[in-house]
Amino acid sequence: METITNQNLTETQAAKYLGLQNRQTLANWRHIRKGPAYCRVGRRIIYRLQDLDAYLNIHRIDPETDKSDSAGR
Repeated sequence: METITNQNLTETQAAKYLGLQNRQTLANWRHIRKGPAYCRVGRRIIYRLQDLDAYLNIHRIDPETDKSDSAGR
């Protein structure tokens, strides 16, 4: 397994970091303007680790604080 030491990740590394099965998912998300922020450097796409962490934090669900799903059950 590849160790991530750089703050800038390739598309493949970013997909692994997010737990995605395929890096194509990130390409699809970019196409529909969904997903984490990214940088285009020439023809390359890179993801900053801090942007991936921010994306994960935004989509975090805490069952202790989000009781709206079980309110009517």
